[in-house]
Amino acid sequence: MDCALAFSPAGDLWLGTSDGRVYVSRGESKTWSEVETPARQDDGRAISGDRLTLLRFFDTERAVLAGAIGADRDEVLRTEDGGATWTLAKLPHEEQPYELAT
Repeated sequence: MDCALAFSPAGDLWLGTSDGRVYVSRGESKTWSEVETPARQDDGRAISGDRLTLLRFFDTERAVLAGAIGADRDEVLRTEDGGATWTLAKLPHEEQPYELAT
């Protein structure tokens, strides 16, 4: 299972899954909470949801989640408030997000 896993600068552990879900564990990583995002969640079919496979924090407020997101797989999720809210952003060209990371 591919996934995105990263610590934020605030010390929170974030997980983006291959079925379009995002979780965060704050403090000592003893509990996890699901975070609401506009990513399409898997409905039981292998190709129906978004795959979140890359997560990067730039500072305590800004981060990007990438992978195979959107109907054309050309979108990323971004936050500018420490992960409280996430929005979709369409990439300005046709490269896949995972190609940009390599």
